[in-house]
Amino acid sequence: MLVSTVRYAAPETRKFARIFSASIGSEYVARGKKTVEGLVALSRKKGERVLALASAHEISFISVSVSNWEWKNESIGIISYVGEGIDSEIESISGPDAAKLISLFGWAGCGGEIEIKAGNGIMEFISEEGKKVLELRYEIRKFAGAEAHERQD
Repeated sequence: MLVSTVRYAAPETRKFARIFSASIGSEYVARGKKTVEGLVALSRKKGERVLALASAHEISFISVSVSNWEWKNESIGIISYVGEGIDSEIESISGPDAAKLISLFGWAGCGGEIEIKAGNGIMEFISEEGKKVLELRYEIRKFAGAEAHERQD
């Protein structure tokens, strides 16, 4: 998964996006003047199937394929977060919201060092040493289906 921000993101949003991406072993890309199409093209070039865009209160997800892209119909509403994260990769995702998060993240089950426990509106990122390095208070938000966008190149 590639992680970036919405356009004109506040410094706090960019900081959160960097912390979140490092904690799940994803690459953060500064948005700058890139359009969504530009970020999708970069995701394809890097072989990523999911693009995550962080805003002040939400992480939205785009499913990327060779021929098109589309917004996923669920997002993660960020209520608050505590912690500085850790530069690592996901080892496992467990808890009542695990299946939704695996789908949103496009996680393929590669070995890593971080365990994510998610349920009851709290997502905890636990290091190999058992230390909580990041805690997100969140809600899964659903919205109407999105249309597919054909590749533009």
